[in-house]
Amino acid sequence: MTEKAMPVFVKIEDCTDIIDILNILKEKIRKAHLLLDRLHDLKIQEDAALAAWKRDLEMVEDRVRLIDKKIFE
Repeated sequence: MTEKAMPVFVKIEDCTDIIDILNILKEKIRKAHLLLDRLHDLKIQEDAALAAWKRDLEMVEDRVRLIDKKIFE
């Protein structure tokens, strides 16, 4: 049993409201994309800073080991 597609009638006021809502949604989606891009950039910067701190810490650790080794040889 198949139904024939029936036309849908929408009041002009409702149609303009729907268009306004869709435009608001599009703008919110655009802003969300911008925020996600910014968060991604911040994460990259944070990861680079953490990697630099880790390298610095490992360098200090190596120097402490070397000093410890020279003192107790």
